[in-house]
Amino acid sequence: MVGILALQTLAACAVAVFFRRNPGAHGAGRLRTVAAPVAAAFLLAAMGGLVCTRLQLFTSAAPAVNWTLVALTPAVFATGAALALRIRRNRPDVYARLATTDVDSV
Repeated sequence: MVGILALQTLAACAVAVFFRRNPGAHGAGRLRTVAAPVAAAFLLAAMGGLVCTRLQLFTSAAPAVNWTLVALTPAVFATGAALALRIRRNRPDVYARLATTDVDSV
């Protein structure tokens, strides 16, 4: 749950950054390209904070277990980001293919 909320928050931030860098993309107004993604990011972050502080209601586990579960989300994210940076530095050809799909070669 915590990881999903964190990813949705990051996605909302990415949408806001994309439209900030590409103001003419899709011809949509500022309400759709700025206000909505920023509001979504803020509300999702607030929800994530509430879930983290009230995690015992979801798990009925001890506080140590709950905070371990919460700590796993940034730990996994940081590990993935470090691995992506290492791949980008050492094997740029593999990194360039990460977000592509070549259905015909399979």
